[in-house]
Amino acid sequence: LRLVQMKFNKLTSIISSFTPAEYRDFISFIRSDVVTTPVCVKKFIDLVENSPAKVDELILHKEKTFSHCFSDKKYDDKKMRYLFADVTKSAEIFIALKVLVKKEDVWKSMAAEELSKRDCTKAYDSIYGSLKKRDPEIKDSEYFYNNYAFEFNHLVNEVSKKQRDEESNIESVIDNLDKFY
Repeated sequence: LRLVQMKFNKLTSIISSFTPAEYRDFISFIRSDVVTTPVCVKKFIDLVENSPAKVDELILHKEKTFSHCFSDKKYDDKKMRYLFADVTKSAEIFIALKVLVKKEDVWKSMAAEELSKRDCTKAYDSIYGSLKKRDPEIKDSEYFYNNYAFEFNHLVNEVSKKQRDEESNIESVIDNLDKFY
């Protein structure tokens, strides 16, 4: 179920792909400060909160939209294009985060990589252990690709902790990973 049929441009095509629940989540996402969102984008979202069909109308009536989003300033088409680009970018980030949440292996691997950079050993070891224990029913190319990336990041993490005088076999291990995966 899609919300409405809108005129085709990048922003409206993304917003029209949202289900009603996703649209409400998108509005909440913009307001939540999960990512830094410009004030003008939040003002734009205030205008379209109740109806995604208004996006088309606001794009067609740029001067009216501009006066709401940029209060006391004279109309500037360049700023309007930047506004639409910022709203589009926010919608793309929202979609990416929704997909990322569904792919546990990917976000755990990303979290593990960041935890190792921050030297959070216990948290890293916990995620590493949970990823090593998993045994999905379907082991498709995505599984092997994600596993390869995770193991590569683990090797980089381990090598960075080694002393200079210790011998490293990362090259041979990476060659073996390439052959295995």
